[in-house]
Amino acid sequence: MVADGAGAIEAVWSYGLIALLLLGAAAVQWQSGLLRPVLRMVEETLAGNWQLAVLGAAAIALSLASGYTTFDGLRNFTSAPLLSVLVAFGIQGVLLIVSWLIGESFAAGMGRQAAGSPGSGAGRPGTGEARLVVGLGAVLVGLAFCWALGRYDAVAMAAGAGGWLQLHADWPRVGEVTLAFLTAVVAIGLAVLALRRGGDIARPYAQAVRIIAKDAMLWVMLLACMSASVLFSFDSHFNAIFPFEQRSRAAEVRTLDQVSATVADIGERLRKVQAAETALLLASPAS
Repeated sequence: MVADGAGAIEAVWSYGLIALLLLGAAAVQWQSGLLRPVLRMVEETLAGNWQLAVLGAAAIALSLASGYTTFDGLRNFTSAPLLSVLVAFGIQGVLLIVSWLIGESFAAGMGRQAAGSPGSGAGRPGTGEARLVVGLGAVLVGLAFCWALGRYDAVAMAAGAGGWLQLHADWPRVGEVTLAFLTAVVAIGLAVLALRRGGDIARPYAQAVRIIAKDAMLWVMLLACMSASVLFSFDSHFNAIFPFEQRSRAAEVRTLDQVSATVADIGERLRKVQAAETALLLASPAS
């Protein structure tokens, strides 16, 4: 009880210190005039583009909600509320900024899509470059076909007479591998052709893949912070749905069930051994 009281007092002092720090920072910024440009920008956004203002408010609200659940889950891993607040703020801040940057990259990249569309002349390789690409593609297909033949034991190299290597082929398996490989090549070719000439349906997806590959570091940061936030938020919701008392009771019930099953199994084995020994005793000759 004394430890619980000390922990509660420490938590109250920590929350009070956090609130005082936030109020002090807000007061300093208000006195120094740092908040006035921000408020003016918010007013201009509300007056000129209310959809963007609503989107920003929704993003901030979701970040606050996710930040609270992240903080609540972090408290189960650390006894320092201030550390939990700082980590949760850092995770949600990175998530918000990176998500906004990813949205801007998609807006800018999809806006430049028309510059490389068919008919504009942009992004079309020359004749020599096209031949080089076709040649390299043919070599790659040939190497992949040879690997498939060796991988599925359709063709094997073995030492023959005189130490020379001889090629042994299992022709039915060669036919199966060839048919499967040609099917895969045709499917990939149709997919590439659909992406190249698919018009307004396929081209945006190809552009989106290029944008994601270009901004891969932003996606790595987003996925890392999102994984941490999901982990701690899940722990918070799990503790709310399935409290510690219910977990203890469920563990106790499972333990009793396992003990009962073990005792019943031991009793059944004892009965079988006793019956076997009784039958063996009755079948043995009398002394």
